[in-house]
Amino acid sequence: MAKETERVKKEMCKIFNKCGLKITIEVNKKVVNFLDVTACTLDLNTGIFKAYSKPSNTPLYVHSKSNHPPTIIRNIPESINRRPSEISSDEAVSNEAATLYQEALYKSGYTYIVQTGV
Repeated sequence: MAKETERVKKEMCKIFNKCGLKITIEVNKKVVNFLDVTACTLDLNTGIFKAYSKPSNTPLYVHSKSNHPPTIIRNIPESINRRPSEISSDEAVSNEAATLYQEALYKSGYTYIVQTGV
């Protein structure tokens, strides 16, 4: 099975290269980082999924004293509050993720406390 997966990987890379695109594929992994709108790590061994961000990436939010419409400013902390719970498999993982978001909120001038729980 591993050889077949490696063959498919090479074939996909060839297809992308023909189109002038580059792709990175890692095969035969049990833990993967999946990045799109909801960035998360999925551990296929345990079934745990949690927030993932690149080490060099720190969340940055619109500052609380910004001249954005008040409804936007008011809704930022609440929407950020939902994120750890939505992309975590359990409460412990959610609590761990909340720290990153809490720090980003403080840096953006918010006093809102992130409440977690799945």
